[in-house]
Amino acid sequence: MAQRRGSCIFPGFLLWGMLALLPAGKLLLPRFGYVLEMNSVFLYALLTALLALCLAFRGGPGADSNRAAFVPAALLAPLSLLWGLFCLAADARIPVILCLLAGIGACFVLTGKCGGPKVLKTVSFLAAGLLVVPVAVLCLLVLTFGGLSQETIVRTEASPGGTWYAQVIERDEGALGGDTVVEVRPQREWNAGLIRIAGEPRRVYTGDWGESGTMEIHWEDEHTLRIDSSLYKVDGPGLSGP
Repeated sequence: MAQRRGSCIFPGFLLWGMLALLPAGKLLLPRFGYVLEMNSVFLYALLTALLALCLAFRGGPGADSNRAAFVPAALLAPLSLLWGLFCLAADARIPVILCLLAGIGACFVLTGKCGGPKVLKTVSFLAAGLLVVPVAVLCLLVLTFGGLSQETIVRTEASPGGTWYAQVIERDEGALGGDTVVEVRPQREWNAGLIRIAGEPRRVYTGDWGESGTMEIHWEDEHTLRIDSSLYKVDGPGLSGP
């Protein structure tokens, strides 16, 4: 039995890390000029949900007698809801929602089985209660209207020296309308398959939805982007408009 309980330690902390990865990356990396992006939010949500369900089915971290090793398990419920919020913001589709519901439910079961202090478990459930409402509202909106927003990269223009690239993006928000935006990114990027860390985008232009068909965009030089008749200067970490 002790061997079986000990075998839950690595999967337990792996689950905790996967739940924390997206919220922590989204909140912390922009401070250093980077952003964390998922190559597939659905795959990330699916793998995390499957891991949570497997742990819940086999007994999970809470079944371990080493309570100190699984105090983080008491935080699984609110952390899973925070994970759900960031996943919905990145890709609000029904398959993603189904994965989130399964994963969140499994994390609540694991929190209930947690061997940590009862006070910590109570605080955890109270914190989770505060996050249930926004997650439920977002899920209801997606299930009712079929999605919140879709972005399509229409065009990508690299600077002459390859330091920057500009993207023309159409954002379709359904009944709410949409817009056309132009973002400039540094070329630096680290791709790890499921996730990628890239330079933080800088939005230089926002216009009406559908403008991309008539928009003229090109680089005058390594640090000057022309959008129609306006010039935008890119200089190191800064960016100035026309």
